[in-house]
Amino acid sequence: MKNRHIISIILAILAFFTSSAFADTSVTNKYQVSLTKFELFNSGTNQWVTLYEGNSVTLDIASVSVNQAVGNFMSGLSVPDGTYTKARATPSTTFVIKGSVTSGGTTYYTTATTLASGGRTVSSASTTASDEADCTIAILTTDVAPNTDGVSFSSPLTITDGNPNKKIRVKFDLSNTLVYVAAGPNNLVYPGPPTVTMTLE
Repeated sequence: MKNRHIISIILAILAFFTSSAFADTSVTNKYQVSLTKFELFNSGTNQWVTLYEGNSVTLDIASVSVNQAVGNFMSGLSVPDGTYTKARATPSTTFVIKGSVTSGGTTYYTTATTLASGGRTVSSASTTASDEADCTIAILTTDVAPNTDGVSFSSPLTITDGNPNKKIRVKFDLSNTLVYVAAGPNNLVYPGPPTVTMTLE
């Protein structure tokens, strides 16, 4: 029987701006990403193994049901026997955010309106709570290129006859992930990277 639920997705979404606004507080109600490629590194063959490549997998990592969604995705994957020590993932260049950032005593809400910035798009924020809406963010291909070395596991994952010796649990922490910045007359909100922790059981 092929392995099921042996690993969870490690999202390699990069911060594409830098700002001191990470000191602000934010509430993330939606952080929807699409996975375009997912790979594991086989230490025996010294090669990356592609487990998924496409554009049909979308996850809202702010949702309470994200773990179930990850499990549903992983249940359809087949991992060849071997020993794996690293993982890497490539997200799509477009994703959806919804939420608010409080900065300097004022709360700024995402809206569906976007503004261009350096070839990317960010949300034009509003200070009216009822304006809060989903915003589709676009970034550059270079922003989502995975770390060449991938993310190392704390201990190897071994697959024998389709069965894993361990399970990998992933937790997404979106605390203060959304970032506010004033750009001239415009109030902008954009997403920073989530904190991803991984444990093996």
